Amino acid sequence: MSAGLPPPREWADGPPAGVEWPRGARWVRSGGHVFLSTGPRVIRFLETRCVFTQARWVGQPMRLRPWQRRLVVDLFEIDPATGRRRYRWALIGMGKKQGKSELVAGLALYFLVADGELAPMVLCAGANEKSADLVFNPARVMVEQSETLGEVCEPYTKQILVPGQANAEIRRVAASPKSTEGLNVFVAFLDELHEWTTAGAMITFDKITNGTGAREEPMIIMTTTAGHDLESICGQQYEYGRAVEAGEVDDPAFFFRWWQAPADLDWRSEEAVAAANPNFGVTVQWPFYLDQQSKKPENIYRRYFLNQWTATEAVWLPSGAWASCEDGNLGLVPGWPTFIGWDAASKNDSTALVAVQRVPVIYELDDGGEEVGERVVVRAWVWARPWDPQTRQPVEGWRLPIDEVTARLWELAGRYDVRAIQFDPAFITWEAGRLEAAGLPMLEFPQHTIRLTQGSQSLYELVVNGELAHDGDRVLARHVAAAVARQVPGSAAWRLVKGKERHKMDAAVALAMAVWGLEHPPEERARPRKPNLYTFEEAAEGSRA
Repeated sequence: MSAGLPPPREWADGPPAGVEWPRGARWVRSGGHVFLSTGPRVIRFLETRCVFTQARWVGQPMRLRPWQRRLVVDLFEIDPATGRRRYRWALIGMGKKQGKSELVAGLALYFLVADGELAPMVLCAGANEKSADLVFNPARVMVEQSETLGEVCEPYTKQILVPGQANAEIRRVAASPKSTEGLNVFVAFLDELHEWTTAGAMITFDKITNGTGAREEPMIIMTTTAGHDLESICGQQYEYGRAVEAGEVDDPAFFFRWWQAPADLDWRSEEAVAAANPNFGVTVQWPFYLDQQSKKPENIYRRYFLNQWTATEAVWLPSGAWASCEDGNLGLVPGWPTFIGWDAASKNDSTALVAVQRVPVIYELDDGGEEVGERVVVRAWVWARPWDPQTRQPVEGWRLPIDEVTARLWELAGRYDVRAIQFDPAFITWEAGRLEAAGLPMLEFPQHTIRLTQGSQSLYELVVNGELAHDGDRVLARHVAAAVARQVPGSAAWRLVKGKERHKMDAAVALAMAVWGLEHPPEERARPRKPNLYTFEEAAEGSRA
């Protein structure tokens, strides 16, 4: 990208009669084209007025990378014939952790105090409260840490105001129809557009974009990583952008810039990461991506770090990973610390208990020696509504045999040292209270909390690293296969949920709950005597009896 070029021949005499080019507009060359842009002026504002707000760069003046400079120059292209900005809509996509939020925050401040618009209403909008904060908070911190911005702006929890200028503000907005009613929007930044999937978010999207009608040079700037539903707002904007990019649609007011790993590259390679992450090697290093590959299902990794669209519902484990963990020689060891997950359900669903233990094992080495390691042993029990062979439909009127479930819990507590029983309180609060009063270590595990996210991701690591051992239980395998990974809004984290087919997967959730309990044990009672390693095979036989 080069700036300060002489104008093309057709514009050598300046703007046409009656047209005034914006202050700071310069002729630039970018992407093989020469055009008029106020991008250089915007870059000067960002680098002289704004500061970094993250990690080791906090408080340092913002310095743009070459790709960011080109993005700004291209985005602020001016139509020489009208003197106005060319683009009114923009969709910008890239992998996570590229400094996108800070760039957006700096641009929001530019539009607030330096673009020349009267009473500028600038929105920093997210699909939820957390996403809205990710866009707005860097702008607020910049005002607090920059002497020049601090002189002209007043930052608040959800607003940044310009004293002395009526209706000049940056406003933090979570997707809610009420929060955007009647706004006269100048510029709106819609962050992580792939998360705008609820009915409220769709209404908010329409209200924000419709609210720009009274402005002469409004901009809707949408930033995101890839999604999984092309029927969503984000999917529709993405496909439209691709059509504009390919020349299938003539829309000179739509800006599209998308960093994505090519499909023919190995998804585990550095080349794939570099293609989707323009700050690769600067803000994020290769070891981070290697670590993420071991912790994220392939579809989640592809979306967040390669910026590739994936199927709506995708398997959460690599092919063959669960089957490779089958080991019939390992079982639960009597008297050993045990953690149980209980995913209870209503009368029409299934209920699962899953017990786990972390036990030492002996591995034979290639040189004939031995090494002591650990594996997490798993056993599951599932109760599900049976099918009527005559009607081929689930039996009507079936009720969960709660007495059988609690009897199994007491049996497990008698044979093993049960340290915690993590249970979903949605359906069995009263029963769990009764069991706790009788002496069982019951611990609530609401599935909407971060615990299920942590348990799901820990379970994934145990399976793909071969550190889990199950007995080949076909019901448990079916439940594991029926689960899918769904990302937590506003982050790259994920948790197990039911897939679209609504197949039973309660045992998979119970297993994630048990694994979380194993990794977060309560205040421990006295441990039982550690068994000798040579007794494991005998103990395993006993546990299967």
